[in-house]
Amino acid sequence: MVRSGFALRAGIRGSKPGRCRRVGVGAFSRSVVACAGMLMMLALLGTPGRAAPAPQASRLDELLAVDQKLYELATAQPARTSVHAWSLRADRLVAYVDSADQARAELSRVGVDLGKIEFAPAREHHFKPLVCTPADCVEEPMRGGLSWFSARGQCTTGFGATRNGEDGFLSAGHCAPTGADVFIGDPIGDPPEDATFYGTVERSVRRFDTDALFAEKAASYPSESRGWIYLSSAEPRHEITSREPRSGYEEGSRSCIAGFFSGFKCGQILDGSYTDVLNGLRDVVLVDDGMCGVPGDSGAPVFDDSKAMGIFTGALVSVFDPAERCQEAVYVKLFRVEDATGAEIITE
Repeated sequence: MVRSGFALRAGIRGSKPGRCRRVGVGAFSRSVVACAGMLMMLALLGTPGRAAPAPQASRLDELLAVDQKLYELATAQPARTSVHAWSLRADRLVAYVDSADQARAELSRVGVDLGKIEFAPAREHHFKPLVCTPADCVEEPMRGGLSWFSARGQCTTGFGATRNGEDGFLSAGHCAPTGADVFIGDPIGDPPEDATFYGTVERSVRRFDTDALFAEKAASYPSESRGWIYLSSAEPRHEITSREPRSGYEEGSRSCIAGFFSGFKCGQILDGSYTDVLNGLRDVVLVDDGMCGVPGDSGAPVFDDSKAMGIFTGALVSVFDPAERCQEAVYVKLFRVEDATGAEIITE
């Protein structure tokens, strides 16, 4: 049963535009202010007892060890903990749970250091691709990244890349399976009039920590892979010259996409390492609604200026919001995309 008020939609075109939001953010903020005021009043009056200590600051390697332990417990068959979603922060791990007392008891029994964990109300969501079938797609002017499609639906090209010496591009794994034929252009008509055969998906991976594919260019395709991104007719060759380090993705830093349907959009990172085992999300990045995409944007490159950061995959969508308004975009980190596909992006 969904309790947290979240659903997750991917950026493939084919259903209603992906929209997401964190339910109760305003109410939560007001509660925090109210609680802060209450604590200040109690402090002034003097209160018996002691407040629970805040989680201690921990070295990153210690936090990573707790993160890995939680992942092993949550993915065991059967699961050995009720904790299935958490965020890895700079100084602590935030676990989203239905019952903090139950989670503490479970984790204490298996030796997890509770001093490194902060417990917060559960947030549950599901992953829903935003793909469109050829029959559902509508013709759109070129903007953002290039449009590509397979039998599964329409997506956006990511970074130009090479694999085993062959040129191609990266995109989202849920856009097409390994072996699928790839076309560049719009899937309009039967056969599509405005499309060119590009090549074949040589590797498509969908697992907890990755949602990525590498499409290899056929010899017949007229142009080479590129180390740039199509942003608009005014900037058709936006150069990529560097990549985000594995230790990057700091909260508050900027991320941008170039989606075929949404175009160029940017937002701030809200969570640099979010995991939700029930939805197949592992160490993904959450960005505010400034970077929310729509169906057809899946696979778009995520970057900041000339620095590559990852591949756009979807959005958190409230299951309590009929309009499915997006407030948090989701993307996979670049190193995970490259590791899974065996490809490496091209930089200028």
